[in-house]
Amino acid sequence: MSYLHRLNPLSKLLAIGPPAIFLTLTTNVWTPLLFIIGTIIITLMLGRISLLRYARVCVPMLFIVLGFMLLYPLLVSDHINKGSKLLFSAGFIEVYEAGVLFGIATGLRLFAMLVLSLLFTLTTDTADFIRALIQQWKVSYRFGFGTLAVLNFVPVFMRQFQLVKMAHQVRGYSGKGAWRVMERIQRYTLPLLSSALRHAERTAYSMDSRAFGAYQTRTYFRRLSMDKHDFFFMGAFWIGSALAVFILFQFDLLGNLSLFKTYH
Repeated sequence: MSYLHRLNPLSKLLAIGPPAIFLTLTTNVWTPLLFIIGTIIITLMLGRISLLRYARVCVPMLFIVLGFMLLYPLLVSDHINKGSKLLFSAGFIEVYEAGVLFGIATGLRLFAMLVLSLLFTLTTDTADFIRALIQQWKVSYRFGFGTLAVLNFVPVFMRQFQLVKMAHQVRGYSGKGAWRVMERIQRYTLPLLSSALRHAERTAYSMDSRAFGAYQTRTYFRRLSMDKHDFFFMGAFWIGSALAVFILFQFDLLGNLSLFKTYH
């Protein structure tokens, strides 16, 4: 188990919180780019995440980022483009340098926030996160464990879907072709619905047999708490983020923050 996997989920959430909030205020290119590089290195090294797995998660988001970069130069207001250099013109379409930079900065900002969230999601067990919320942040265990039961239903439903699909294939039904989409939906709906109802009923009986909701508090087999490693990681991540911002400020690369930016 990697260093990040051993940390308390709440410590990782608190660590990435302030940098994520700060990134929403940035308007330049260099700030999110620096956070992207630094966070990826930390996640891959301290989280022991394979590069292939990380790339598989990031690739879909890269298309969204590319879309922002391509569309934003066409959608930004004339106020942003005022006084900027015209790069391209075709009929009513005009692309200015300020609009291009604004689109790149927006796309990188979104990607930077995704990378920060991956540091948490790729190294955190959902059950441990919910336990930590219940035990340390006093979230109602009724809501927490109810949410966990719903999340656990997803992989069960997907396995059941594969079983139904294979059962149809064994019986010689391929269902290929776009015109058979509705037929496939009809064939899958009834067995999946009946399976979902059975699973929900079994879950309800299981929770009821454990006196779920009968008491205000519950006992826990595993207790989660903050230790020195959690505080060290939070402090180091905050200091590293502050140092990155300070370096950008010293080299005049930080740019204006949207909260304090004024227009004339």
